[in-house]
Amino acid sequence: MEKRLIAAFSLFTLTAFLLFFRVGILSSEDTLAQTAHAQSSYTLTIERTRGQIYDCRMLPLVGEEQVYTAACLPLPENSLSLPGLLHMERRDAETLLREGKPFLAECEPEAGELPGVQVFPVTRRYSDSQIAQHILGYLDSSGKGVTGVEKAFEQLLSRSSRESTITYWLDGRGAPLAGTETSVSLAPTPTAGVVLTIDRRIQQVAEEVGRELLPRGAIVVMEPSTGKIRALASFPEYSWSSLEQAVSDGEGQPLLNRAFLPYNVGSTFKIVTAAAALEQGLPSSWEYTCDGYIQIVDQVFRCHDLAGHGILDLKEALEVSCNPYFIQMGQELDREKLLETARNFSFGKLSTFAEGFSSSRGNLPAPGELSSPAALGNLAFGQGTLLATPIQIAQMVCAVVNGGETPSASLIEGITENGLLVEERQQSPAPVRAMSPRTARRLQEYLTSCVMEVENQRAKPQYVTAGGKTGTAQTGRFKEDGEELLQGWFAGFFPAEEPRYVVAVLAEDARSGNQDASPVFREIADRLSAPVVLPPLEENP
Repeated sequence: MEKRLIAAFSLFTLTAFLLFFRVGILSSEDTLAQTAHAQSSYTLTIERTRGQIYDCRMLPLVGEEQVYTAACLPLPENSLSLPGLLHMERRDAETLLREGKPFLAECEPEAGELPGVQVFPVTRRYSDSQIAQHILGYLDSSGKGVTGVEKAFEQLLSRSSRESTITYWLDGRGAPLAGTETSVSLAPTPTAGVVLTIDRRIQQVAEEVGRELLPRGAIVVMEPSTGKIRALASFPEYSWSSLEQAVSDGEGQPLLNRAFLPYNVGSTFKIVTAAAALEQGLPSSWEYTCDGYIQIVDQVFRCHDLAGHGILDLKEALEVSCNPYFIQMGQELDREKLLETARNFSFGKLSTFAEGFSSSRGNLPAPGELSSPAALGNLAFGQGTLLATPIQIAQMVCAVVNGGETPSASLIEGITENGLLVEERQQSPAPVRAMSPRTARRLQEYLTSCVMEVENQRAKPQYVTAGGKTGTAQTGRFKEDGEELLQGWFAGFFPAEEPRYVVAVLAEDARSGNQDASPVFREIADRLSAPVVLPPLEENP
């Protein structure tokens, strides 16, 4: 019996050994390698493309920064050199190498000199110094638009989505198969996309100036004849690469697009009151004596000049921005017609640039809210419940220099397929007449005087003539020390004679419009108007 057991065990051991030996032979044969080759592919996505976003000159606004991505085989001979060439912590690179699977990593181009490493140039959607980030918006981790143009045109932009890939062949243990080559598929650079009205050069100037002079606020540069927005910037700025930090910044709130948001308007609205007065037949020579205050029924309104401005006509009242003058002027006006004039200047109207992509309508009081003389007086100099966006303030000034017609604000030029021509142009609503050409010319003259003739006006440029109006708006909100928060404004145009650009500047938590917003306007006007200095010609020998 014992001999039989020993014989059976010996036979079993021999059979197991032969089976193991046969499996080893089979695993080295080409047929098995080919089967593994067909069944164990491992694909890495090098890059995902997306539709382009262009400025009005067909210059790309995204995908401008090129970086290098390495597709790496975890070879032992690279364990020392490769980690130092990858843009990651060395310990993370060493972990990837130990795991034994091919991987991708941003790298220095020299990494391509190592065995088993292929380097590909790829474009980042946004650069570290990305222009027009508040307009463009950003993408989520899946590559879908979350805000701005990226969200509004998600369907169009994702239609051009393609992937560049590299495929490896792995054995049953997940290690690269010896003797096999990788398969690389590179996606073409997309040309189809959205064309904005933004002018890249002007946008860069607005962002540079705001970065220097405007801690919190917004800048809008608009073409007065068309309402096309040539620059739109919000401050503080944010970067796509530090979204967590931007989200957690509750004080600065950099993700807000302040150009789209409503704010207390202040004295810039005196342009509307002046236009309504002239249109209703009140002459520009209409005078009022400012004693430093005005009492409307039981409410007293103070002038910023407590000593009073004395006798003023309309031109002088705009130059010194006298509140009592315009409060009294408001009492002379038909409130319904004043509100109609304001609506025709764009106040209370939504600006929609694409489906789901619009700026606020702000707040224009209803007629019932102006039933008291004090409420009417508040509106006449831009206070009370009146709220407007920087875009609306720009539209208001456009009407002054556009013969009295208020253009619709536009931010989208249209759609392109080839990146060279706009095949589908977005149509804008017709402009709305806010006042007669005669009234517009007179106000343009008066606003030019406000900049070019008034002493200590910080909006006056060095290289070009200009016109405009300051504003310092009370908010009814107070800091911890009891000081009221103020919004500073300047809304103007240049050159004064034939305006090419209208600029609206909002400075949050300002000392005054003249101190904090006017210098921003001046700097933009000068940078866009400064003469080009050419190098001297070389003399012929």
